Amino acid sequence: WWSNFATNWNGVHIITPERTQLHIYTDASGSKGAGGVCEAQWFSIRIPRRYATRDIKFKELFAVVHALLCWGPQLSGSHVTFHIDNTNAFHALENLSIKSAPTMQLLRQ
Repeated sequence: WWSNFATNWNGVHIITPERTQLHIYTDASGSKGAGGVCEAQWFSIRIPRRYATRDIKFKELFAVVHALLCWGPQLSGSHVTFHIDNTNAFHALENLSIKSAPTMQLLRQ
């Protein structure tokens, strides 16, 4: 059976290989900055002044977008779990939709 299977195999896996699981933790402050951690890598940034008056859900999603911009290529082929402590930001990512127009524009990036 194996010798027949090996000669006729088309290269497509019936059972897909297990993906690497990565956990990304992000957080934002209402007034100071944002940060994120993924394994041994991390970032810490100040929220740009043009976003200083935005609400906290915008700033939380800003941290997520920044994490994706930093580590996006490294995440390819992995199962990624984001850990976010803001319920509105979590639901916005889960649904890929939010009522706030500026936050939706950020989410579309």
